[in-house]
Amino acid sequence: MPDATVGNNLTSEAHGDRAVIRVGRRLDALEAHELRTLLDVMLLNGLLQLTVDLSRTEFIDSAGLASLIRAMTVLNERAGKIELVRPRSEDAWRVFRLTKFDEVFTIHTELPPAPEETTP
Repeated sequence: MPDATVGNNLTSEAHGDRAVIRVGRRLDALEAHELRTLLDVMLLNGLLQLTVDLSRTEFIDSAGLASLIRAMTVLNERAGKIELVRPRSEDAWRVFRLTKFDEVFTIHTELPPAPEETTP
């Protein structure tokens, strides 16, 4: 699957069965729809590992959270996995803490290296 830009807020990079989606400043109803659409395309192309980079995200609403849960559910059903990169914005991070989603997702402080960058 080629790298893609969706709308003004989402970009993706694919590496075999892995992909990184970078979310811009907002993950609200509009971006949640775009994220679901992008995920559907990725799943059709055999994606099993997804990292969603929220480091630039300043605002997340319930639709945004629902899109992440949907991605987790679909990937879990296919023996896949989703991980997140923590928002730097305290307002966005607070949403994860209040909903306890910080306990549901694997959340990194930085984007993990791609598999080909890992040293043995």
